[in-house]
Amino acid sequence: MDLFLKNIKSQTYALNGWDFISAFANIPFTFYFKNPGQSDFMSSSLLRASFLRTLQEFPIMAGHLVVRDTRGYIVVDKNNLNMPEYAESQSCIDYKFVEAGKFSWDALPHPVSTVTAVPSKGANRNIKLVNVNVVRLRNNSGVALFVNMPHYVVDGYGYAVFVRRWAEVCTWMHDDTYENELPLREFVFDRAVVRDAMPTDMLPLDDACTRMYEKTSTMGHLLAWMSPETRGDVLITGTKLMPANGHIFHVSRNTINKLRSRVEQSGLARRVSDNDVLAAMISQCVAQGVHAKSRTRRMFSSLVRSLTRPLLERNNFLSLIIVDARPRLEKLMQMAPAQY
Repeated sequence: MDLFLKNIKSQTYALNGWDFISAFANIPFTFYFKNPGQSDFMSSSLLRASFLRTLQEFPIMAGHLVVRDTRGYIVVDKNNLNMPEYAESQSCIDYKFVEAGKFSWDALPHPVSTVTAVPSKGANRNIKLVNVNVVRLRNNSGVALFVNMPHYVVDGYGYAVFVRRWAEVCTWMHDDTYENELPLREFVFDRAVVRDAMPTDMLPLDDACTRMYEKTSTMGHLLAWMSPETRGDVLITGTKLMPANGHIFHVSRNTINKLRSRVEQSGLARRVSDNDVLAAMISQCVAQGVHAKSRTRRMFSSLVRSLTRPLLERNNFLSLIIVDARPRLEKLMQMAPAQY
C-alpha cells in the first residue's frame, strides 16, 4: 500500500461520448476457484498484496468520476484518492455444494455481488471504479471472487486486461523469493489514442442508428443533466419498480451453422458471424415477446404510454452485443483452477 501511495501521480483522464453512452452499466464477473489441497490456498495477504501491486499499473482505478460543463472526467488526486472497494468474508458453504448447484446465485447464503447492474454510490458516497469481494468457502475448500468495474472506466477488453494482470502478479508473488523480477507495465488510458488512430473515411451509420442518435429524448436529457451518482440512484430505483426477468437459452453449434448457411445462401450478406446469428435470434425473441402481450396488458400499457409519451418513446429496441469473455480470462487459471 505504501509503495502504491508513493508512486501514484495526480492526473486527469477525459472521457468521451462513448464512455457515457455505456456508462449506465457495470461489468461484473464472479469466479469460483476450487482448492486442490493447499493449506495456503489464495491467501488473504497474497490476494490483497497482488491487487495493490496491480493497481500501481492502473492508477485510473483510484480516481473520482466527475462532470465539468457536461463533460466527463476521471480525476486522480494523490491527496484525495478514491480507493477501490475491497471486501473479504467467510462462507459456511462448501465448494462442492456450490459446484453441485451449478454455481447458481442461490447456492450461497449471501450474495457474492456487492453492486447492482448500474454504477452507484459506494461507502464514501462516490462511485467506486473497482469493486472486489473475496468469499472464502467452508473448510478452505475454495474461493468465490467477485470483480466489478463500471463501464465508465473500461470496456470488456480493458476489464479482462486488469484481471489477467492481477492473476499474473499473484502468481509471481506466490514465490516469496521473487527470483525473477516482474517489471511494471505501462498501460494507456487516453481515449484520444483510439480516436486519433481511426480512419478519416468511414462508412455512414445505417438509418436505424442515425434515427436513434438524432432523436431528442426528454428523459435522456434529464439523465445526462444528473451527476453520475444521482443518475445511478434514479436508475436503480427504476429497476426496482420495473424488475427484469433473466432467461437462459441454449443454441447448439449445429443450429448456428445451419442458420448462418441459409443467410449466406440467400445473398443478403457475404459474411455472417456467430454473433450476428445470435443477436438476430435474441432480437426476434424480444420482438415476439412484445407482440405477445395480453390484451389487458396492452390496454393498460396504452394508457401509460399516453401519459408518459412526452418523456419515454419506445420506437426502437437495442440489443447488446453477445460476447464470450472466457477466452480473454484464461490467465486466471494461473491463480487456481477457475470456473466462471
